Amino acid sequence: MVAALLVSGPSRAEDVPWRLLILYGQAFLPPDQGFAEVGGLGAGRDFNLGGRWGLGVEVFPLLRFNETASFSPRRRLGTTAFAAGFPLSFTAGPREAQWAVRIEGSIGPFWSGDPVPVHGTRWNFIDEVGPRLLLRLSSGLRLGVGYRFLHISNGNIRRPNPGLSFHTVVLTLEGR
Repeated sequence: MVAALLVSGPSRAEDVPWRLLILYGQAFLPPDQGFAEVGGLGAGRDFNLGGRWGLGVEVFPLLRFNETASFSPRRRLGTTAFAAGFPLSFTAGPREAQWAVRIEGSIGPFWSGDPVPVHGTRWNFIDEVGPRLLLRLSSGLRLGVGYRFLHISNGNIRRPNPGLSFHTVVLTLEGR
């Protein structure tokens, strides 16, 4: 089955050049560090690198964070952020199939109104990696359901370099 996906006809990135994204996730923190969650809306576009490979751009003009720190039980509501990413992707599955699997990884800049995490900085980097199942709704429209591991940290711009890592669910509507 896996071999059939890898050797079947090309699934080109230009078949799905744009996408709308919704994501939600929670950080996995030790109990003494508190709780954090993220939700966001974004848009993206892909550019074909040849065959099954694509390079894209994603923009999240609206990311919202809730964070509760153990030293401050008051939940920080409405911490807003903006992020951009440049996903490198590989799509496996026949071009006109009812479904395909996309694996992608991305890194990009991240800016927030308040420091993220609480003892972090407003300028950070966002890294994401994960798979997504794409289901064809019509000849030009696909629905994507997937998982992304999302990490935010300042990349040692300032020390210490605290970070947050999230397990997120991603829903996409993709079309041409």
